[in-house]
Amino acid sequence: MADAPGAKSDNDVDVETRVVHRAANVGDVAVTNLIMPGNHRPTWRHLLPSTHGATDDQGAGEPSVTIGDLRIKYSGCRILEELRIPPDVSFENCRLHSATYPGPNYGLMMVQCNGRPCIKESDPLVPRSECQVGSIIVAMNGLLIPYGSPLQSVLAVLKGAMRHPPVTLHYVENEDFKTYFKESFLPCLASKSTYTAPKKEEGESDLGYILRVFGPGRYWRHSDSSSARDFVQVITNDENLKCWAISSQHFSHAKLTWENIGRVLAANTYLEELRLDLSGVYDRASAADIWTIFQTQLQANHSLRKLRIVGNVTSEPPSYRSSYRYTIWPDYESEPTYPIPINDERIEALSSYLHGDNNGIVSLSLAGLEFSSLVVIAAAVTGTNITALSLEECDLGHVDFYSASSAFAVLGQLKQLSMVNCESGKTVCSALCTFLPEWSSLEKLDLEGNMLDDKCCLMLANALKRNTTLKSIDLTDNTTMTEHALDGLAPVLCNGSTLHGIESSNHVLTVEYDRDKAGLGCHPKGIHHLISINNSSDSIASKVRRKIATVMFEGDFVVQRLATMHVKLMPRILRFLSHPHHKVAMNYKCSFAAMYYLIRNYDATELFGSSPLAERTGIDHLESLIGEVVHAENKQREKGRALEAENEDLKKESLRARKRRKSDDLGSQ
Repeated sequence: MADAPGAKSDNDVDVETRVVHRAANVGDVAVTNLIMPGNHRPTWRHLLPSTHGATDDQGAGEPSVTIGDLRIKYSGCRILEELRIPPDVSFENCRLHSATYPGPNYGLMMVQCNGRPCIKESDPLVPRSECQVGSIIVAMNGLLIPYGSPLQSVLAVLKGAMRHPPVTLHYVENEDFKTYFKESFLPCLASKSTYTAPKKEEGESDLGYILRVFGPGRYWRHSDSSSARDFVQVITNDENLKCWAISSQHFSHAKLTWENIGRVLAANTYLEELRLDLSGVYDRASAADIWTIFQTQLQANHSLRKLRIVGNVTSEPPSYRSSYRYTIWPDYESEPTYPIPINDERIEALSSYLHGDNNGIVSLSLAGLEFSSLVVIAAAVTGTNITALSLEECDLGHVDFYSASSAFAVLGQLKQLSMVNCESGKTVCSALCTFLPEWSSLEKLDLEGNMLDDKCCLMLANALKRNTTLKSIDLTDNTTMTEHALDGLAPVLCNGSTLHGIESSNHVLTVEYDRDKAGLGCHPKGIHHLISINNSSDSIASKVRRKIATVMFEGDFVVQRLATMHVKLMPRILRFLSHPHHKVAMNYKCSFAAMYYLIRNYDATELFGSSPLAERTGIDHLESLIGEVVHAENKQREKGRALEAENEDLKKESLRARKRRKSDDLGSQ
């Protein structure tokens, strides 16, 4: 960060930036060692100077407590609340350096320590001399991180900055603080999860035991014993209990009660699913206390895999006084009567929990929540282990296309996406369809009750045209969607343009729709018939054959579509056309109609390339010609031999004639 002329904002970092030792590239992370300003006295509040006047927390002549003093004082302490660092504590011999991250992530695990974000775990890519455990993050891209900033806010800003990399972070390191951080602070964080529930006393009732462990709460006199048994099983860490459904209506809204709940959950090692219903929380302070379990004790839980959170979906709290009787706190009328929606800050707190290093959540379900945009949810899910995301009755009608696109662009990790009764409408559907072709892992898509119309259905059909992994899509309760639009999804299940198109279609997808749409399934190529093929237990090859029968052999089907097949396949084609399970369109009235049509109307030359009879005729004709030529040649040879014999005879006759004349001449003498 070179010093630039002109005025700076109050949060600008004012430090000398010349390189002291080196500026080396470590992999893709550029690390630069810097000099702390010589006239600055670092304190915990002001590790770096700002530009709005004096930053010293002590006078020049006043003695100051140093971090070294606190390190000695806190040595061996295991009570987190006592490990306080006052803002005026002096930090001597600090080192300053920066690291520039190219993305897509920082490779860091952070934790809040007395109002400052610190490195809890670092990627080994960065050298040991930089960005170690205990390094304090003080600035990002030249802007100071204010002392006391909530960790969730800091993480949100860092994630937002990483959307436009590179990002430069400034670190301050102090050996005394690092020793304090590693030997005192971190062990206390780990020790918070070591909780042993008190044992149930002899003769103690389940309700009494629950009250003793969790503290004051609401419990129905008429509640069944199974509910109380679940509570006891959670407290005792029973391996047989895998899912626990807990409601804010079960407990008081005291902070201590929810801290006890958090301790029990943190210590549980068998619980796999937690369902938390906050629909009865009508007090803002109580809502904040409840959510602290995600930022504190629950971070230590390793066993949870599924998390469901229900917020407030009603405008006024229901009157439980007329329906139930409570053992404790029967006076419900004293509580406020306005709902407390779970806002973006609560989602950010949830994001901090989901990104924890101990977190194993793979399925997240949110119901009845209110938030500004889908980006908040996407930020909480991206980079975690979550592969299944469910939103129920979360109003998305106000979400714009840009916000929805930004969210769906980073959710490609999902295998299951459910948006039920969210009234998302055409805008969110359009944004979803923009990125659906890139979601190669998606297996289930639930869009029930989202005010989707025919145009939305066609957009989904186009987006899923090349998808072969999606197994289920739910379009029920979209009343403005007609049967004609749903039939538009048929090409996804069977692209009948070519044989290759049918083979590369989706043969596992099931489409859920309102069955009262009378027009569906009447046509052989309709969505209902194709879904029945996909739902069958047949092999993929068998499904492909059935779809070929459905698409290729209807009406006056074109014989040329079979012309490319080898002649040896003809017996199988005839058997295929007559098979009763293939439901060839032409066979509806007569099971052999298609086979008869093929045999009656095919052209041999077109189907097999050339006629065997024509080839035989040509060969016979050539053989006949060859025979004639050979016969003529033989005759010519015989004629030649006759002429040669006649010539020999003439020669002999001429010789005999000469001999006779000679003898006559001798006789006359």
